[in-house]
Amino acid sequence: MRNHLALSLFLLIGAISSGAQQAVPDSSKMVGPRAMCEAAATKLRDSGTDKVVLMLTLGTTGRVESFQTESPKGLKLEAVKEAATAIKKLKFEPATKDGLPVRVKGKAVFDCSQQPGNDSNRP
Repeated sequence: MRNHLALSLFLLIGAISSGAQQAVPDSSKMVGPRAMCEAAATKLRDSGTDKVVLMLTLGTTGRVESFQTESPKGLKLEAVKEAATAIKKLKFEPATKDGLPVRVKGKAVFDCSQQPGNDSNRP
């Protein structure tokens, strides 16, 4: 299920800075929510990339509490209602410290090349 991505995929920064006990992330496999990728399509095309980078703050339940768009430059998904709603619906495994869930902040890299109708990978 896309909305239940493993937190360990991206929380390198948050895990290190908070002391949370999580694995090193492998964000290369995270497919972005459709609404986010659709909202970012023009900026992604202009930037020559398929990747959206977000700084996420996750609560103790693993839900996205807030986020900020870091890349591509000039993209503000926070201001796009459908994209912001889709991002805030994401749920991750909660980070833990000493066996207890903790609030964390970390970068997530989402791949929008896997979205239906994306022609960027076609010859």
